[in-house]
Amino acid sequence: LSHQEQIITIGGKESKHASNYENYYSFLINLLFNEGNYFECIKVAEYALENIKQLHYDNSIWFKRRIALCHVEIGDSDKAEIILKSLVEGKGEKWFIEFELSKIYFEQENFEKALNFGLKAAKNFGDDLMKVNLYTHLARVLYKQDKLESAKSHAELVIAIKQANDSKLDAVQQKLASFFKLNTEQKIDLRNQKREVEKIWNEIIYGAQEKLNGIISKILPNGKSGFIKADNGKDSYFFRFNSIKAKKELIQEGKKVNFLITESFDKKKNKKSFEAVEIFLVR
Repeated sequence: LSHQEQIITIGGKESKHASNYENYYSFLINLLFNEGNYFECIKVAEYALENIKQLHYDNSIWFKRRIALCHVEIGDSDKAEIILKSLVEGKGEKWFIEFELSKIYFEQENFEKALNFGLKAAKNFGDDLMKVNLYTHLARVLYKQDKLESAKSHAELVIAIKQANDSKLDAVQQKLASFFKLNTEQKIDLRNQKREVEKIWNEIIYGAQEKLNGIISKILPNGKSGFIKADNGKDSYFFRFNSIKAKKELIQEGKKVNFLITESFDKKKNKKSFEAVEIFLVR
């Protein structure tokens, strides 16, 4: 098989794609995992990571994730935790990795950490139907922490998502609905339920943190992020457009905002930082 990456030109633009050799290993790793051949899957994935010089499609992440999940399956969750944590650092958009960490902590009955990583996954970008098992999991975590009303709200969100997509509840979701005596035939407004659950997330994550005031000082050329200068004139915080509760066309330099902050990771400086979140334009 060719080790040469494939170059495809569309509309005058070149894009680089995986070689046949890399595609072969990607297919083989998935096949071994799905067949339950976990030790061989680890061996093959480690070989691919070591011997394929240029990986594509985030395979450097996906191969390590497969190794971690193999360790979960063979009962070595401590090793899996170490690998998954290394993947989460600076790569928060991979919500399902945080979800997997949350499940590991849940099985260890460390419900505080399970909730922490579950909420990180919930807050990160992702389709609600894809995340429905995450929301089901969060309902179980919150139940274990005696946060019954919050758990019930998550169970209702699961039902709303399933209703909106004409999909049936699985056995675990049916059990949750029965426990909370929820009428699965009664229509639940998805948008309103999502807002209610997001309030719960914010209360748990940010607690009594007071909102800061500032101004959008710079929008980066990518048109997806920028910086907010706090009113104290000293602190500046990175932000993403999807953290602002407003239409994209209203997000402009000079706009006044209020916001919360959360711990983040500066990839360029390779260190922890703070990021502006839950941003609202001030009229």
